[in-house]
Amino acid sequence: MAILIVGATGALGRDVVEAALRDGHDTGALVRDPARAGLPEAVELVAGDVLDPSSLRAAVDGREAVICALGTPSPRRASTLLQDGTRNLVVAMEQAGVRRLVCVTLLGTGTSRANASLIYRQVVLRALAPMLADKQAQENVVRSSELDWTLVRPPRFTGRKPGGELRVIAEGQPGRVGHVVRADLAGFLLDCATENRHGRKAVAVGSSATAPESMNLRPRVAVLLSGLLTGSELTSWGIVHPTLWKLEHAEQVRAEKLVYRRFATIDPFLQTATIAACFAVAQGLRGRDRALALAAGASYSIMLATTLIGNMPINLRVFGWDETHGDPEQWRTLRRRWDRLHTARIALDTAGFALITTATVQPTV
Repeated sequence: MAILIVGATGALGRDVVEAALRDGHDTGALVRDPARAGLPEAVELVAGDVLDPSSLRAAVDGREAVICALGTPSPRRASTLLQDGTRNLVVAMEQAGVRRLVCVTLLGTGTSRANASLIYRQVVLRALAPMLADKQAQENVVRSSELDWTLVRPPRFTGRKPGGELRVIAEGQPGRVGHVVRADLAGFLLDCATENRHGRKAVAVGSSATAPESMNLRPRVAVLLSGLLTGSELTSWGIVHPTLWKLEHAEQVRAEKLVYRRFATIDPFLQTATIAACFAVAQGLRGRDRALALAAGASYSIMLATTLIGNMPINLRVFGWDETHGDPEQWRTLRRRWDRLHTARIALDTAGFALITTATVQPTV
């Protein structure tokens, strides 16, 4: 089948291109700059832009189906790119007589909000609120066309290895879906286009939100451990230690001994567990997501080394400090050194949390 892929240079679009080539389809890709597209040689690169209507007619001419996997400049900034670009694409398809359109939108548009988990509704959709209006408008453009369309509403993408079973929920039907592996979603989009599945329907697509998948557990554990570690470090850095600084010298030393004893027993264990979880997650990922998970593990490894080499020797001096006869100025110097190391740990901790979260929880854009 002659297929045109719009948004082919994005992460999802590249997976769709690979799937189409693997199945032997005549695959074309709409790209703004063919020289920088970086797509396989077997792909027909068509120079064009969805915001330039004059470039689209030639791009869709002779195609039997179009898969639209358009991204947005930033999911956290309002834009009309999706609705404007899709409107231009629909007009070009109608003029060229190309009927089949499969368009990727987002879980959370229309009634599909009910098919999302509580965390997705309250956290992910709030973060993506600036682009939701454009996603909804994009769907309205497709629905109002005369094309044979399918709207596909995935939740967040992950870059894990393909091969999982997808759950498909028709619009208005009960049930929930979780994350979707990008390569599996690409295969689903291709099947919709080539086998005419779900004609003039909107479907939510993802993994079963209640499925006991062992591979689902690893990223959840990694994010949970990372979050616990980050929360602990930020609480210590932003609340506990600034409060202790306000105490008189003797009281401060006694309080610090109690706090350090707690951190000395819990933090190294939590850091080690987080490192192991990040590297375990990386084994089930590929490409950019694998690199992000490995970078998270490396960040936490440096954090652990900073704790053991820098903070722990200071902790030992604190445990042996004489709060009655010790020099307060030397104490303050020691504390400032500890605080500087703690600040470095905070930076490594927050970087690790951002990296592992990005690797395992990626919203559709």
